[in-house]
Amino acid sequence: MSGNINYIQPTQPSSSQIKWSRIKYVEMQEELKGYWADDTWNPNENPLKGSNDIRGVYIYFEGLPNILKTEIKYACYQKIITKEWGWVTLHQAKATKINYLIKFLQNCENLVSSIIELEVKQWSELLTSYLIRNQIFSQREYEMITKEKKRKKYTAKDETIYTFGVLYQTIFDYYDDRDEYDKDIWDLRKLNFHLDNLVDKNKFDFTPIKQDWLRNSSKKFIKYKLALVSTSLCRFRLYALVQFSDFIEQQYSSVVPCQINRHLVLAFLSYLKSQNFTDQTHHKILTSLKDFLEICSREKWLDITGIQLFYQDDFPRYNRSRTPKYIPESVMEAINKNLEKIPERVDQRMYLILISCGMRISELCNLSMNCIKQDSSGDFFLQYYQTKMKKEITIPITREVTIIIQEQQQKTKEKYGQDVWFLFPSPRRKDRARGKQSFIKNINLLIVENNICDENGNLWHFHPHQCRHTVGTSMINNGVPHHIVQKYLGHDSPTMTQVYAHIYDQTLKKEIAKYHDIRVVNVAGEVVESTNPEIDNNLDLHILKKKVLAQSLPNGSCARPIILGECPHANACLTCGDFRTTIEFLEQHKTQLESTKKILKNAEEKDWQRHAEMNKRVKDNLEKILNTLESGNQ
Repeated sequence: MSGNINYIQPTQPSSSQIKWSRIKYVEMQEELKGYWADDTWNPNENPLKGSNDIRGVYIYFEGLPNILKTEIKYACYQKIITKEWGWVTLHQAKATKINYLIKFLQNCENLVSSIIELEVKQWSELLTSYLIRNQIFSQREYEMITKEKKRKKYTAKDETIYTFGVLYQTIFDYYDDRDEYDKDIWDLRKLNFHLDNLVDKNKFDFTPIKQDWLRNSSKKFIKYKLALVSTSLCRFRLYALVQFSDFIEQQYSSVVPCQINRHLVLAFLSYLKSQNFTDQTHHKILTSLKDFLEICSREKWLDITGIQLFYQDDFPRYNRSRTPKYIPESVMEAINKNLEKIPERVDQRMYLILISCGMRISELCNLSMNCIKQDSSGDFFLQYYQTKMKKEITIPITREVTIIIQEQQQKTKEKYGQDVWFLFPSPRRKDRARGKQSFIKNINLLIVENNICDENGNLWHFHPHQCRHTVGTSMINNGVPHHIVQKYLGHDSPTMTQVYAHIYDQTLKKEIAKYHDIRVVNVAGEVVESTNPEIDNNLDLHILKKKVLAQSLPNGSCARPIILGECPHANACLTCGDFRTTIEFLEQHKTQLESTKKILKNAEEKDWQRHAEMNKRVKDNLEKILNTLESGNQ
């Protein structure tokens, strides 16, 4: 490859621009040891390869100036030790692109001594020119289904440019010693926020805010709001402030905080109208800006006049639909009928879990590998973290859903190893959750290709949140009490659940009384100790399980693991070690004991030894069960 890079005078760095540090550089060098310090990375000698008989591409660092060489090596090494890249990613997916970058940087020796001397945008422009000139520039096209049910093609960034951006950010972050809140791009993981790990969801980028005073006050505002509301709501607040910054840049470029007045707000109203936002988005942007200016004035972060800036009439009215957007039964049946046509089995499993459990898509994508628990009755529960409500939730799940999750656990471990955390990891990075976009795209492609329409003949457009509305509506329609639906969906207040229906007052006194004694007894009359006492001792969960899941036995339940297959003991539950029962079945056991005694007496009189032997075991076990249940009920 040929072509020298013409010198371009870099822009004057801003006051926050990070400088190269010799101390940091030396620390980088000291961290690169053994294989990672070599100038040639042989894929067959990489310590990550193990005994796998697979081929990879060599990476050659020769010819790079020492500082650039160390920085690129260090960035790649960091991706390895953080487990964002593995052997396959490094030597098969990235190696050729990294070699392109090295050739490119060899021509930049007279331009810079360190990667961070130019901003990433400048590097991108230079690298793009280089790749085009050497005929190795490549952009991948992919297809999505729009809300208008039309196929639309998008173009992805050249993979070499994308890889450089990732490495650049790693190097930049290493030289940057500032507090995370002082940076222009926050990594919420470093701020210890429990959030979803979807692509680009863990970063807050303040760089689009062009005015220093607005950017600095926006950081204070978002830091304050993060302690009070969800990260997704804070992300929209930041989006609204970017819109305000664009407006100021275009129409009031020299304005300072003390000049923010009603006249400027009126101009912003006109600006928003010209941007063709929906009334709902328009309303939310104004609400966010009003909140920002009021808090900045109250906390004295900005010198803003005390006069009223906003009035009720400023906010456009919009009809927020309170009708749940559930999936019609005919559409659901058609999707289920054609689900196996989706090439990715993982997308099939994701859909089946969503439509069964009613969780949000971000919660599904962020499920942990160990997300299912079993109680002493043999029933399964799903545990996951709700980022919107900032709490962990536990819900009962059917055995069919349990099988689906167990199948996904097995496939994930086979592909990513035993130490993987996510049930649905990203295809490229096992330390990240799988993104939602490919899932949504594949379900909508299935709908388009199979012409799945609603009752009016309109092609259905799928969105994951419809599954949540479907579950809520179905539970209400099947008579599940309002507060049980509220707990199952993890709603913070009854008002949120009322989206699905208006429910009459109901009581669960009988159910609560039954579960005051929630001890579980086996056929020997022994109390079964739980491996998950936090589940077995939770009264609410038992009521929830009773209302959501049907019990498999009329006098108890079976704790036989699903993976063992169907039960081999036909009609022999009271002599089976997998049988479990509780106080709520006391009367059934008393009735069955009297019946068994009569059968046993008849068998003994007629000398039916085998029949008598089996019924004697049943009688003995029933007496032990009754003994234990009644002793705890007195």
